[in-house]
Amino acid sequence: AKVALWLHTFTVGAPLSFLDHHLKCGDSLHGEKLHQVRSELIIRGTLLDQGKLQGLESASRGLDTVAELTDISIAEAHNSKTLTDQADQQIAPIHALLDFWRAMRWLIPGWPEKQRKAKGRSTVEGVSDTEHAIAEIFDGIRNVPELVQRGLIDDSSEVNRDGIRCANELLVRVRSLASRERFFHWWTAFPTVWRAGGGGFDAVIGNPPWDRIKLQQVEWFAERELNIARQARAADRKRMIDDLRKKGAPLWHEYLEASERAESQARVLRDSGDYPLLGGGDVNLYSLFVERAEALVAKDGLVALLTPSGI
Repeated sequence: AKVALWLHTFTVGAPLSFLDHHLKCGDSLHGEKLHQVRSELIIRGTLLDQGKLQGLESASRGLDTVAELTDISIAEAHNSKTLTDQADQQIAPIHALLDFWRAMRWLIPGWPEKQRKAKGRSTVEGVSDTEHAIAEIFDGIRNVPELVQRGLIDDSSEVNRDGIRCANELLVRVRSLASRERFFHWWTAFPTVWRAGGGGFDAVIGNPPWDRIKLQQVEWFAERELNIARQARAADRKRMIDDLRKKGAPLWHEYLEASERAESQARVLRDSGDYPLLGGGDVNLYSLFVERAEALVAKDGLVALLTPSGI
């Protein structure tokens, strides 16, 4: 995208413009809103350090300055990069917290509402005493963003050592999941677009995928094992897949992981509250992109998406 923009906007004698603050990569459908996470932290008795919020405001001002720079010289282009790097550093702890929150939705069905009500009865496979671990993390109070960003709790103290171990295990899983899924938090990734809870993009334009979230056996195996994909009868495909399971074939484990990931993604998208209108049932991704676009665009903005006419 950067090269394409450079080619279209190249001016002889001028340096290539700095574009990194405009070009972001991530999962457009999976992200958290800071004000909602703050509300949940307050319910748990954990306050977000005001300095973190000031860092977000400072980052926004820095990016405003970047927008004003013309990049007419190499010095200005370098200054744009420096200011953007500083803004990213200021926002990083908040994004770590939002990544943590989204990842917990994957790991604990019903997070945070059901986990809050469970009072210690929640469990996560592979992590013992999950509630204790979560409590250990949130005992950091104002330090939660740095804690999840660092991904490690100091275990030098003898107090709650088991809880610290469990919390560190949980943080490792959270960071791994966030890295794999590339959660994208629109409302803080582009802090200059939203002002005091308002704002939004002037236009949201795209060609979203027309794919069901539920794993499609034929399509999935067509890229990996044509012999299974070519079976016309579902029963025959099921038998061949079961043979893979009995053999302990690597392809079986890949299929199992892909199935579980698709189920988790559908559950999180359904339960997150981000898609109240179009997020139910056997949903197709394009409909979620429509609802996401409506949430991102300004009141007088334009949404232009290629979708089936029957939405």
